[in-house]
Amino acid sequence: MQMKTKVLILDSDTEYLEKMTSLITERYYENAEVYACSEYESARTSLVENDIDVFLADTSFEIVKRAVPRKCAFSYLSESKDCTEWKGQAAFCKYIKVSDMYEAIISLHSGHQFVPETDGKVILFASVGGGTGSSTAAVSCANYFAGKGKKVIYLNFEKFSSESSFFDVQSSITTKDISDEAVICGEVEMITRIDENTAVTENGVSLISSPYFKDNLKLTTYDFETVIKTVLAMKDYEYVIADCDFDLSDDCLNFYHHYDQIVLVSSGSEIANNRIISAYHYIDDSEYKDILNKTCILYNRFDNIQGTIIDADNIKNIGGIPQYTDKTIKEIVSEISGMGVFDVLE
Repeated sequence: MQMKTKVLILDSDTEYLEKMTSLITERYYENAEVYACSEYESARTSLVENDIDVFLADTSFEIVKRAVPRKCAFSYLSESKDCTEWKGQAAFCKYIKVSDMYEAIISLHSGHQFVPETDGKVILFASVGGGTGSSTAAVSCANYFAGKGKKVIYLNFEKFSSESSFFDVQSSITTKDISDEAVICGEVEMITRIDENTAVTENGVSLISSPYFKDNLKLTTYDFETVIKTVLAMKDYEYVIADCDFDLSDDCLNFYHHYDQIVLVSSGSEIANNRIISAYHYIDDSEYKDILNKTCILYNRFDNIQGTIIDADNIKNIGGIPQYTDKTIKEIVSEISGMGVFDVLE
């Protein structure tokens, strides 16, 4: 038995609603099930409760893209017969023959590409000691997954952010904007703002920029959690790559505790290795010892002569990246992104 296409029409003109609903139902009752609303909030409820397939709304309404379920096709209804687009969305004339209206509905439904929601995996990159290239590794990892066709977003939470060294684009919304406004705005509004203002790099990585230096220094781990939580609520990104500072405070350990993978980047020097071993001992004695089960070491700028790999049962090493000379930072990122070192993080 063929399933009926569920259609929702939103228009403040109740006479139009009644007429169009009646005509479609009368002629195509075996193929279409039509719902009508004259108020936006009622329409939002109907979209979910009635599992709508095609949503049509008069151009007098401002339809928030994120409020339309992913499985649902959407188009504006215009007063003009020449209108084919409205505010970046498809549109067609509302005053057409019922047969043409039905054909437009079926075309929207059949042509709609459903993008399933995804629960993003959050991978945090950090350095126990400075100068190990944790940002280079994080950006390379983001590019690596993007190169495999994954939807990736990069966030830099370092106090002294270096993202401008890696990217030629900036988003028109910052992590501070999100942390400041997430509580004030509704979830749909905040997600829509992020969706519309995120930058995309030439490698296909989405990017939310760090704020101005002084504002960045004011951000706390609570702010970082707010940003990640909001990004995850978008259900768009398969990987969230976050570049952050490493700290053993309770706030930071609690922050690390929430996410999927922590990659500590080390040069393999004696000093760097001793710091990692000390950090492991500290965490192992804390209430957050389960963090160690999802923590691994990535060796960057590794020198086989001066560097050594930590050999301990509880420390997982995922690979090494050599020291590059006579290359720009972008060339280095390109080299690292082509390596298989990030395979184990999938």
